[in-house]
Amino acid sequence: MSAGTDGTVIVATDHGWVDFDRVLATGLFDEETAARHPLWVKELYG
Repeated sequence: MSAGTDGTVIVATDHGWVDFDRVLATGLFDEETAARHPLWVKELYG
């Protein structure tokens, strides 16, 4: 799976560990917008 073109790097990690507060429930992901993207089905089903 690939990152979307609107993606940004918002945190650095330390050996894969990241502060969950920095990445969960940030409001940055909009499922309705993602579902309308033309590559949504391709990413889900290959």
